[in-house]
Amino acid sequence: MNQRSNGKQLSAPRRSLIKFLILFDIDGTLLGDSRLDLARLRKSILIWKKSGLIFGLNTNRPWSESVRLYKQLSFNGPIIAENGSYYKLNKNQPQIVAVGVNHKLPQIVLRQLEKFSDHKKNSRVIVSNDKKILLDKKIVNLFFVTASRQYSSSVYVRRSGSINRRQTKIIFEVLRKKLLAYNVELLPTLGKIIISNKKASKFSTLDQLRKKFFNKYKILMISDDEMVMRQYPAIKMIAVRQASLRYRRVSDYTAKCGGVGGIKEIINHYL
Repeated sequence: MNQRSNGKQLSAPRRSLIKFLILFDIDGTLLGDSRLDLARLRKSILIWKKSGLIFGLNTNRPWSESVRLYKQLSFNGPIIAENGSYYKLNKNQPQIVAVGVNHKLPQIVLRQLEKFSDHKKNSRVIVSNDKKILLDKKIVNLFFVTASRQYSSSVYVRRSGSINRRQTKIIFEVLRKKLLAYNVELLPTLGKIIISNKKASKFSTLDQLRKKFFNKYKILMISDDEMVMRQYPAIKMIAVRQASLRYRRVSDYTAKCGGVGGIKEIINHYL
């Protein structure tokens, strides 16, 4: 990174002899850490890019919800979206669907929710991107499906505008049983259930991308938490300081500092 000596700005670092592809998770990594100043991070990324580093995203979010952050941080590399369902080599390239993805998964999930809602009083299934609806206290049982997902599904469960753990657990069990034949993975979080294709994951798709386009690169995946076993030795799993204990235990490196300082620590460690 740039440093000052005797009041003069030093030039950008020398170009790295090793090629690096550095991917970030979003929730809990780039967003959700109050110590991470995105404007400061962008300045560092602009300098690192001059030395040949490539930056991108690997997230559960769909591309439409990730593009703003990608542009804000001036990333120049690939985007893997919807838990590995598809990827783009950069923001201007068309998306490529990962191997084994069921294109009809969102419609299948929606159909099962509508069937369940038909037999439950005061229930509504709403497909939208307007999350203000989640606060509507007039809807007793709300099953809110994010409209922007193409190959996965994100179901928010609310009861009179509030998160209800029992209701979320019921919906999770209903979907788990109804979707057994479709080879999907269900991930329950607080008031939300993410359904994605089991044959594609953030790491399996990254590995496909690596073999096809980045086989000569050293790949770092920076995150706060990932459900992954150590079957991808070519991918370095990096934990930010606020990462879950589970992820820190399996990671190749854990940052000691938080915020932008932690990202700089990671980059400097590998460079």
